[in-house]
Amino acid sequence: MKFEEDVKLFPEFSQKWAEKRLAKEENKNQYPSPESIRSTRDWLVSLEPGSELYRKLDRVSWADAQKCQEKWHEALARKSAKMTEYGGKPDDVSPVLNLENGWRWVKLNSPESKDYEGNAMGHCVGQGSYDDDGSIIFSLRDKNNIPHITVQFNCERRIVIEIQGKGNTKPTQKYCDDIIKLYKEYDVQDYGKLINLFSYAQRNGEYIIGDNNILSCDKNTVFDYVKLNETSTITEFNYDVSGDLDIEGTQQLKIINGKVGGNLNARKTKLEKIFKDIKGNLDISYTTHFKELAVNVGGSVNGHSSHIENITKDIDGRLDISETKYFKFLDVKVGDNVDASNSNIERITQDIEGSLNISNTENFKSLDVTVGESVDASNSNIERITKDIEGSLNISGTRHLKILDINIGENLNARGSNIEKISKNIIGNLNISETEHFKELDVEVGRNVFATGSKVERITKNIRGNLELSKTKHFKELDATVGGNLDAEKSSIQEIKKDVGGSVNVAKTQNFKLLAVKVGDSVDARYSNLETITQNIPGNLNIDMTKNFKSLDVEVGKNVSARRCNLKTITKKIKGEIDTTQTQLLENYNNKVECQKSKLRM
Repeated sequence: MKFEEDVKLFPEFSQKWAEKRLAKEENKNQYPSPESIRSTRDWLVSLEPGSELYRKLDRVSWADAQKCQEKWHEALARKSAKMTEYGGKPDDVSPVLNLENGWRWVKLNSPESKDYEGNAMGHCVGQGSYDDDGSIIFSLRDKNNIPHITVQFNCERRIVIEIQGKGNTKPTQKYCDDIIKLYKEYDVQDYGKLINLFSYAQRNGEYIIGDNNILSCDKNTVFDYVKLNETSTITEFNYDVSGDLDIEGTQQLKIINGKVGGNLNARKTKLEKIFKDIKGNLDISYTTHFKELAVNVGGSVNGHSSHIENITKDIDGRLDISETKYFKFLDVKVGDNVDASNSNIERITQDIEGSLNISNTENFKSLDVTVGESVDASNSNIERITKDIEGSLNISGTRHLKILDINIGENLNARGSNIEKISKNIIGNLNISETEHFKELDVEVGRNVFATGSKVERITKNIRGNLELSKTKHFKELDATVGGNLDAEKSSIQEIKKDVGGSVNVAKTQNFKLLAVKVGDSVDARYSNLETITQNIPGNLNIDMTKNFKSLDVEVGKNVSARRCNLKTITKKIKGEIDTTQTQLLENYNNKVECQKSKLRM
């Protein structure tokens, strides 16, 4: 009988623990003394819900509990000894509301009482800060007159200005009911401060504040909105919510067994199960205990950096499983985009309505489903793509994809990849910059081609847009029309056989000697070994620092920059300015070309 009575002395959350530990001590003929039991009980009562010891109490032995309670009582003794160091007058108060277990709300009556409160609580109520501002300071005191919560109240406006725990921290959930009682005592109607501190629900315009008050509602209650804060001690939520349910940061809630008519935010929680459908979006990002999603979600699902392993129902909106480590197979339909970047995904079996991101994945080898928009597989270990891509495809940085034999609806980015062959036309841009194994481009490209720093050797089809061949070492001859600009700076190009619709850049080339095709705009040949130009230039011409260009025998539609070069003669009209700084012309051409002397810089 004594054993059962002793167990009842302990707070409810610890009674099962106490029953096991006391039984074990009794079996060892070491049953604790009444003083030890009371001291342990007092320590357990002091534990903050959600604290590490509170959550891991089952692992604590009776012997370890004695060490904890002894340290706690020693800290209390030190605190009591410091009371005289706090200064002020701890007893210069007026009781305003008596609570359970000897706790009470008091009003601070003097500057000295505020000094004590500020020193004991570690905030700025004292030191004259609130002595003459017209507000009332309330303090929540325990049976030993130790303050736990400080409230600043404007009596004239009947509003709470500030609620502070120790060290200006937010009060925890266990103080919620006592604070609400103070609100009611002074008929405070503005709950703005409370809903920023504690869990609350809304129903028909009414606020229900605090875990206990929420759980006291009838089981058939349908809330309009619910927000459980990070200190909530609710472990199972069984109510329907017509709007949003926000439980972000809660550590105690394990199960949601009610319908959610709006969005469910379970980010950074230890939620384990959801049993009813979600009409809006679901956020389970950074969750560590949620393994399977087995309900319908009407909107999008954010499972970023979560421990999700399985999804069994189709998703109407987007799906984010990026940076997940345990999700391997996606076997459901997704109505919008899928982000699986940096994940351990291995297979997708259903078509994707929107875009797909599998960048930086190591285990995804083959894409065998249709993707309605773009695919980002950059820096992945993908080896095969067997279905057409409606949008753009990014395979930059891939090492195992060698041949691409699919249609691509927009752009292809293969920068820095090991791609070797492209067999279908590209509608948009093509980027094969810094590729090592791509030698020949023999498909049509609808826009621009970027081949900077690549080992491409041949292009056999016309380019409608711009062509970038800068820093290429193996490209010698261009036998395709370029509709836009040609950039071959620092390349090994030797010959251009077809007209260029835009500008030509052959700056810093060593082997390009003759420009004999039409150019639609400017020519940049600075620092090159260019010798001859045979077609008029509509735009600017730059032959700075050229050593072998001796005679300019074509018309130039705009400006010519011929600084520090070996140009000797100009025989055709220059419509713009000419800069021949540090260049010694052999012949004065002021009557041979239509160029004002004022525009000639020598």
